[in-house]
This record gives sequence, C-alpha cells and structure tokens, in this order.
Amino acid sequence: MSKIIEELNENGIKEDFRESEDFFSVKDFTFAGKITSSSKSLLKLDQPYSTDTGRILHVLEGDATYTINLSKYNIHRGDIIIIPPDSIVEVNRFSDDYILQAITLPETTHNNIIDLNQDSECLMFSLCSKGDKLIREYFEFIRRVLIYEGYQPQLIITLTEALYQNIMLLYNRQETVNSGRVGNRKNELMKKFFLLIKQHCVNERNIGFYSGQLFVSSCYLSILVKQESGHSVMYWVNRSLIYRAKIALEYTDNTITEISDDLNFSTTSFFCRFFKNATGITPTQYRNNNK
Repeated sequence: MSKIIEELNENGIKEDFRESEDFFSVKDFTFAGKITSSSKSLLKLDQPYSTDTGRILHVLEGDATYTINLSKYNIHRGDIIIIPPDSIVEVNRFSDDYILQAITLPETTHNNIIDLNQDSECLMFSLCSKGDKLIREYFEFIRRVLIYEGYQPQLIITLTEALYQNIMLLYNRQETVNSGRVGNRKNELMKKFFLLIKQHCVNERNIGFYSGQLFVSSCYLSILVKQESGHSVMYWVNRSLIYRAKIALEYTDNTITEISDDLNFSTTSFFCRFFKNATGITPTQYRNNNK
C-alpha cells in the first residue's frame, strides 16, 4: 500500500464502508465515490505524488488543472482520465465546485487490463452525456456492492475491469469518429518525449539519448521541445527529477543522502544545490514544511 494511503488511513479514514461514506481503502484498492474541493487530504495543491497502481478519474462537477508525467491537463465535468501506474501527479488548481470520483485499477496477473502499464500514456477524453451517465452508474454500482458485500477481491476486480473496458469502448468509438483528422506528428513526438523522461530521467540526462530514442537529431529535438512547450529539454528532465525528489522527501523516511543516491546524483551536496536552485529551499526545509 502506498505511503499516501497509509497516511490517509492513519488520519482517520476507516476501512469499513457505510452507505453514508464515499471512501473505501484496503491494501491495493481504493475507491472514492465523491471527492470535493473541501477534501484537503486528497487534493493537495502543487504537491506531487506517485501512483503505484493505475487509476481512473471521472469529473462530476467543476474543473481543475493537473500535471501528470510533466503534461498539463485541463479537465472539466464529464471528463475521464486514465492514469497509468508509476506516474507522477500534481494538482495545480481546482474550482470551488470541483467534484470527482476515482478508483484504482487492480494489479493482478489474471485481469483483462492488458493494455495499461507504466509505459502507457495518460489518456483523457470527454464523455458524451449518455457515456457520462453510464460511468456514474458504474461507480454507484461498485459503491453499493462495497456497502452490501464488503471488499470481495475477485468481485471488485471483475467490476473494475468491466468499468475500464467500457470506458475504453467509449474512447475507441470517439477515436473512430475522429480518425479522419490529420494527426500531429509534433504532438506525438512530445508525448513520446515526456514518456521517455518518465522512464529514464534518473539515469539519462543528455539530449542525445532522448533524440536517439525518438530517431531525430539533437538539434531538431531541442527546437521542437522549445517551440511546443516553451522550455528546453533539460528543463523537463530536471523538473521530473525535482518531482521525484519532492515525493521521496514527503512520502518516505529515506535520508537526504539515500534520496540523492536513488536519483543518481554524484554527491549529496550537489543534489542539495540542485534542489535549492530549482525550488528556493533546501531538501530539509521542504521536508520540514510538509510534515
């Protein structure tokens, strides 16, 4: 179970599930039928966290901005986001009327969610009114099963798989409608670039590696990233490292030296300088501020 869920449970979220409640958490599974803008423990602004499992977010009301694996997502009522495992997520903004529901995707070797893994891209799309109603009903049905049956692992896995497969059916139908549109190669390269950073930023910090993986020249990649994002290749590599450092500082008990080593810095002092240059405070100060 991830550290963030452990913290939530320690702070009073119980593992029993009554009809008046909308949150259920046991090892390897979390269900949130209703997260509102007042849910401060679940919607911490500008504090990145990592997802050990995949998850589905469904926006019921309002709007928000998330950064997921370095990419910005502006989400609104009726939007679905599928976040792959091992992602870095940061909530940047949400409206006062923001409400969403979320569920983790099961980590089992025998499930049908075979096309979602840590190398997948984050998927976001808007549901039509009928699709939005259907997904709301799926969540409500899972909530009622949890109320009446408790957590029955195989049953919940089956229902979650059905929810996921139905979402993908709605998505594929939408993509079929949009298939006649000309694809944007630059957007595809940027998506692949961000995915590569997610996978390799700890060990690979030079432009040549990323341009080689994308089969373009270093010069072309530098120009493309600057034009499309307003920042350099190394800005995004360093930003990913800062996210990982913040997560380790807030959600683990590892020492500064251990975090520095895990992120492949040559010395702890270099890591501390790097962190302070990026954030304005030292790693120790960041950890103390977020206790």
